[in-house]
Amino acid sequence: MRVEATSVSYLYTAPLRASERVQKIAANAAQETAAPQAVEDATRAESSEQVDFTRMTIQEMLGWIDEQERKGEMSYEESRDLSLWAISCCIRRDEATGRVWSVGKDEELDFMQLMRENVAFVRAHEYGDGGRHVRAMEAGWAAMLRDQGVRRSVDTFA
Repeated sequence: MRVEATSVSYLYTAPLRASERVQKIAANAAQETAAPQAVEDATRAESSEQVDFTRMTIQEMLGWIDEQERKGEMSYEESRDLSLWAISCCIRRDEATGRVWSVGKDEELDFMQLMRENVAFVRAHEYGDGGRHVRAMEAGWAAMLRDQGVRRSVDTFA
């Protein structure tokens, strides 16, 4: 009876090769699991920025409003009213010529000053909505005051 060395060696060495293979797979899986978290943490730490409503574009303002609603800091109605207000801040009208235009998407506005003026205006005027608009603007103003100068991280992985 003749026994082939290749089949015998395969039978005896297969478990050894499998264990080496399993070890490599486990090591790679552990490395892959840890690597994205480290990259994600580093990127988020590096991408944190300070909220500054005195120099903010309309896109940044609308992003901040959406973030407030997602975090539950602001109700849907408040965020809707605040978003409409922010968009209306970007529309300009020349009184002399009657020309209407929109500010550029990269143009920075002083939303703190604009909101200060807006809150004073809505407090002085009656809207007939039971004060809902005034409350929404005051809630937006309070949120802006709370977040002015606070660092926030930008989620670059979402």
